[in-house]
Amino acid sequence: LWFARTESQRKLNWYGSASLELVGVKTSFLLEERYVGTYSRPNFEVDARVQQDTEGTEARLTRRLGGNWQLALPGRRSHRKTEDYDYLGTNLGETLTEKRYVTGGELRRALSVKTRLVGGGHHTWYRFPRLPARDGQSTLAYGGFRTDATALISGHALAGYRWFTLEADSSGDTNVWYADINATWNLSPKTKLGATYLHDLDYTAFATSGDSPTLAREQLTVFFDKMLAQNVDLYLFGRLIHYNAEDIVLVPAGGGPVESYRDDRVREAGVELGYQFRSRVRMGVSAIYTERRSNIETFGIQGLLAGFRITYDPPQPVVR
Repeated sequence: LWFARTESQRKLNWYGSASLELVGVKTSFLLEERYVGTYSRPNFEVDARVQQDTEGTEARLTRRLGGNWQLALPGRRSHRKTEDYDYLGTNLGETLTEKRYVTGGELRRALSVKTRLVGGGHHTWYRFPRLPARDGQSTLAYGGFRTDATALISGHALAGYRWFTLEADSSGDTNVWYADINATWNLSPKTKLGATYLHDLDYTAFATSGDSPTLAREQLTVFFDKMLAQNVDLYLFGRLIHYNAEDIVLVPAGGGPVESYRDDRVREAGVELGYQFRSRVRMGVSAIYTERRSNIETFGIQGLLAGFRITYDPPQPVVR
């Protein structure tokens, strides 16, 4: 990540993964190990870049049960380490260093060649090695539809409910309705129109004085992806984000601690024009405009980010 003027913000980001996939007549198994090193804003709550290193493993067992039925058993773990950084009175190294473990299951019934009715659930354990008072767990139950990538409208539409429990204090228990929609309308081989929507619960990055260290987040994105010529593509998107957290603790510069409810609304729009150079190298120019309004004046932002991106996709080794 290279900034033309701000030398202190220039950093290398890393990503590496290795996977093993076994495919049988009725059973398939996927195991993936990955490592990610980033120097960026952890989320929309934080207006500062911090170093985060994440190591994780994901496994998924899928079994055809006969007829139109299928069972999927996913599981994953992730360990994220965040550097110490004092942000408005919160040490992000304490609140964002986390271990997360997820296990669950999903039952699927084929309605057609490309459409499946699904129902399932996940249970998640959250562990904060440097701040055990934030430890918790949640249970998610959901149902909906999934479609194949080759369908006219590909993706999924899921709805359900999440129950969150704070292990140190039951008064911090929080429940929220859940929705996860990701739909892409494949208008033609060169044109795609899509939308995503997410409503869920997550941890706030800030230290809190209230019962629960969580926030509710809602996000809607629409996008348009068009291949203009053989090697030229255009990507447009618009995004709305709303999140709120109770009783976060702030220490503004030159002031004392302040406890406040936070309610933020973000509007974002962007464009990227890309050129595919040879088979594995892509270059593009992009611009993103962001506006965030908050009930806390400190968090209001407005600005335009423009830059250049180059991507190289190495060939994927296949072992059989």
